[in-house]
Amino acid sequence: MELNFERLISADSHVMEPKDLWSSTLLDRFGDNTPRIIDEHLGKKGTFFYTDREVLKVGQTDQEAQKIGFQEAGFVPEVRVEFHKQAGVAAEVVNATMILLITQGRYNNVVRACAGVFNDWLAEFCSHDPKRLLGVAMIPMD
Repeated sequence: MELNFERLISADSHVMEPKDLWSSTLLDRFGDNTPRIIDEHLGKKGTFFYTDREVLKVGQTDQEAQKIGFQEAGFVPEVRVEFHKQAGVAAEVVNATMILLITQGRYNNVVRACAGVFNDWLAEFCSHDPKRLLGVAMIPMD
């Protein structure tokens, strides 16, 4: 494919944070207020992402995509950068996904802690190739 411009920069890309990012770091501190994966909601078995305001079902297509490695580009920087190279993408502005739900939480101390965990994770993610991966930090509004 021939490109008619010198560089392609994606300005609205999203990472998919590891779903255990907050439970693995904050569960001991915030207990039931910690955003996390749960196996049952309202008597229904399944995989759900819990925040103190919402519970979202993790779709079957998400799970299937993960099995074949499709979603790895969302949270494995080496896979993402390789995709960039194959697609001719010079760089991308990397935005959050799951934490956007968390920032609507009821407890400011939990939201701030989750934003800090996300920002640390994103900084590490982008450090793989800081000229290509340009992360957007989460800053709680309170």
